[in-house]
Amino acid sequence: MIYHLHVESVSCNTKSASAVGLASYISADKITADYTGVAYDYSRKPYVEETHIFLPENAPERFADRSCLWNEVEKIEKPKNGKMCQAIDAAIPNELNLDEAKEVFYKFGEYFAAQGIICDAALHAVPGNMHLHCLLTTRPVDQDGFVKFKTRSAYKLDEEGNKIPLLDQEGNQKTDKRGYPVWQRIRISATNWDTKEWLLDVRKEWENLCNDSLERSGIDGRIDCRSYEAQGIDRLATRHEGRVARELADKGIISPVIEDNQRIRHINHIMDLKLMKELDGIEAREDERDKIEAAQDPSDEDDERNLDTGWGKEW
Repeated sequence: MIYHLHVESVSCNTKSASAVGLASYISADKITADYTGVAYDYSRKPYVEETHIFLPENAPERFADRSCLWNEVEKIEKPKNGKMCQAIDAAIPNELNLDEAKEVFYKFGEYFAAQGIICDAALHAVPGNMHLHCLLTTRPVDQDGFVKFKTRSAYKLDEEGNKIPLLDQEGNQKTDKRGYPVWQRIRISATNWDTKEWLLDVRKEWENLCNDSLERSGIDGRIDCRSYEAQGIDRLATRHEGRVARELADKGIISPVIEDNQRIRHINHIMDLKLMKELDGIEAREDERDKIEAAQDPSDEDDERNLDTGWGKEW
């Protein structure tokens, strides 16, 4: 089984990036962007089996409306201060049926809502390529809507946890207008949703949810969020191909990702053959050793035992 979960930040600075457009695409919904006036209509998109907006407990109910949610995101997020949302796509093991996939889908969405993240999720039941999409908000939310600031000011601390003074050119600590000492300050994120540790937790959660479902279904296989290297497997990982690349391949058009995967599979095949050859060599040596031991004269062993007994008695 192949593990696939990809997270991508959707930046305000990206050309033609639109949270409204992405939400329309994953949900097969028709939404108009208030800021640009562009109407996005993916209502004819096939295989969209399930959609749901997972809200934290303190989020206003109006955000359950997809158009309201993402238009407000585009309104509050500015080009100068970063990301509109984080987009996740994850492959569901083909061994799971649709009902089992839906169960994983809802548990994954609830996982984000419990952290205070609004998650707009969609399950795409493409034959042979069942997967889900999630759009995650990046700004904390309260009962009134999105909070004003994503970051907050804090004292900069040294290795021992002490505040660091702000010095003038002569090396003396600066003071404010009231004569109070001034300390160095930094801006820190109000959440941990953009950290490597958080991403690793997300990947592990997806692994656990899928494997729990596989186990309940009596399926032996499991997925693993770790790289082949971390698992101690001497193989190269293939890239996720997706529906578009596979449809092109069916028409005889080989996309770069398909071509890369063909090359990777060829390399892995050569590595497998080399490993099999090494294992065959080890097995042949063991067989030869067994033949030698089997051909040994039993009387020789008796002589050796008698010899050992004799030395024991003598000493």
